[in-house]
Amino acid sequence: MEHGPRYRDHARRRRVDRRSRGQSHPAIQDRRTYIREAFVSRKTKLLAGTTYHFSFSPDLKYVYIPDGSNKQVHILERESLKEVGAIGGCGGQMPGCFNHLHVAAVDSVGNVYTGEAAAGARIERWNISQ
Repeated sequence: MEHGPRYRDHARRRRVDRRSRGQSHPAIQDRRTYIREAFVSRKTKLLAGTTYHFSFSPDLKYVYIPDGSNKQVHILERESLKEVGAIGGCGGQMPGCFNHLHVAAVDSVGNVYTGEAAAGARIERWNISQ
């Protein structure tokens, strides 16, 4: 029972954070040390926010951040948190475009998988050559 209220508070903060614009991403060494943060699509005016999830490349050099509001996956260099590229950027059902981008995952060889929710309801596989 001790963890119940803490869990509910965490879930509430998570819902609020998802709605905030220009959400930041802290780089974390361990659970106790804050290092720095970076902002993704800070000028986005949509209430849905810009960060839905994140995944690391197999070599831990890159961070992939799905941005549902702007319909793209931002690619950041993990050490500097500078954006070095993006996937997508157009809305729709055509290959390479996103309707409701929600999540990105990376497998052991570096393929990026994107998942869409709601009307999109599909998964796409991307072969990213760095």
